[in-house]
Amino acid sequence: MEKITDKNASILLKKRAFALESNYHIDHLIRSGAMLFNDSISAYVNKVLDEILKKDPELRQNIHLFIVKSPTVNAFSFDNGIILVNTGLLSQLDDESQLAFILCHELIHFKRKHAINAYLDLRNVSSGNYHKSRNDEDVLQYSKDQETEADTAGLDLFKSTNYDLDAVNSAFDVLQYSYLPFDEQEFTRDFLEDGNLVFPKDYFLDKTSAIKADDNYDDTKSTHPNVRKRKVAVNSRLGSGYVNQGRKKFIVSQALFNHSKDIARFETCRLYLLDLDYPNAIYSAYILLKKYPNNKYLRRVVSCSLYEVASYKSSLHGFNNISNIFGNGAGYEPKSYEEVEGFSQQVYYLLNKLSSTEATVVALNYSWKLNASLHYADRKENQLCDSLFVLLTQGNEKTLSDFSIKSRAEILLEDSLKKVPPPIETKASVTAVTDTVKKELSKYEKIKAQQKKGRSG
Repeated sequence: MEKITDKNASILLKKRAFALESNYHIDHLIRSGAMLFNDSISAYVNKVLDEILKKDPELRQNIHLFIVKSPTVNAFSFDNGIILVNTGLLSQLDDESQLAFILCHELIHFKRKHAINAYLDLRNVSSGNYHKSRNDEDVLQYSKDQETEADTAGLDLFKSTNYDLDAVNSAFDVLQYSYLPFDEQEFTRDFLEDGNLVFPKDYFLDKTSAIKADDNYDDTKSTHPNVRKRKVAVNSRLGSGYVNQGRKKFIVSQALFNHSKDIARFETCRLYLLDLDYPNAIYSAYILLKKYPNNKYLRRVVSCSLYEVASYKSSLHGFNNISNIFGNGAGYEPKSYEEVEGFSQQVYYLLNKLSSTEATVVALNYSWKLNASLHYADRKENQLCDSLFVLLTQGNEKTLSDFSIKSRAEILLEDSLKKVPPPIETKASVTAVTDTVKKELSKYEKIKAQQKKGRSG
């Protein structure tokens, strides 16, 4: 506070208020447990920052970068040199060069003192008629002009590195589609179906809604220019004939990037679960299970999410006296599937179609199989199964005699008029082998391919 000076007494007071609010916000983050310390992700991202500023060691000494556990796709720099990068942003990136460009953008915010200047502008210092209530958002907003300056001057800094210049435009794709999950993969029936549980045909959409994100959206009420304006600004500075030869998508380490991105994606699953966003928790875990098919943590995320949905649906029908393990679905407000774009819409649609009893059966079937696959006694999974059994019996006035000790296959064999249904062959199971051979497309390549296909009919 003693180092802050200004001849204008009014500005001096506001600068000191800014210092207090900034430090309060940082202190709040530190105490919240959301900031990571001495972890592998922070170590890796700091190495990328080292690469960017290897020609400017003095500036590097003034920058302190931390990772924040948040599903929001964002990064932010404070006036004191602290840069925060959300795990939500890391989960959406394709390569290290995109991360480097975003860090260059944040470094310009710090160098040009955008945070303090935006704070003063928000308070309309010249007229003194600013009446906005003070909160954390006051120190987390830049103007459109400052964002454009951070883009263009950040590009100049980025060009001084050896990173791939194509990342400039692809980084804006990350921002444009940040409202979508971190990847686009078709959600197939076989994820929840098995020989004992099959969904009616109309529980799955024939086609999910197309991704419609417009880069030229109305930005009059936004702190940032829309994506198209930002692309135009940086491309006019970059020029059409830029030389990209010899530049790299990865300089520090592709392996460390992939490791950090995967950890960030696992964290996104956990945060969706904590935020009661069960459809996104299920879909995100589903995507990661393609790569880590036996991961117990991801399967637990799905198990807990299905339990909460069943609990929520049962409470709507008055069956809310089951043991309160994760909150009984309290606070869960399902979003209409019609508002969702892309393949994740299928999860929203399916959860919407399930009745209270059906949701309980689906959750119990999944939890029971997960519990049976474990080679140890899992107290939490046992609790889930017990709770779901109670819900199933109480909600439907069932007793022990209503349940069969025979499997569905055994019952069907006893009935000569029925046959055991063959395994359901899905598009995913057919293409699983070929997908391991060909290069996996990124989320943004998939989106553009879908949009191109839609335009061509």
